[in-house]
Amino acid sequence: MKGKPTEKAPHLIWPFGVLAFVAVFVGHFLYLRYLTIAPQKDWADSFNPSASFWQSYIIGQDYFVSFSYALSAGFAVWAAARFIYSRRRAAAWRRQDAL
Repeated sequence: MKGKPTEKAPHLIWPFGVLAFVAVFVGHFLYLRYLTIAPQKDWADSFNPSASFWQSYIIGQDYFVSFSYALSAGFAVWAAARFIYSRRRAAAWRRQDAL
């Protein structure tokens, strides 16, 4: 398009991805914490670590799973926000060129 400036997405898009990353990471951490506290009678495989929750979280390397979930959610939110911004911007330029 003629005269279309080469502008990057506004600086307000990346915080959405960071917020999603933090929310999913903390959410998965709290879910694992709940699993260690909740009573699990009548389960075929009961999860009762002999060490404290922190030791089992670090030794079992569950933070990698939390990080993986959080990274994928953060990227998905960032990509969706970027897509929506780009589409709206392109639509506005098409309307302006039509005039």
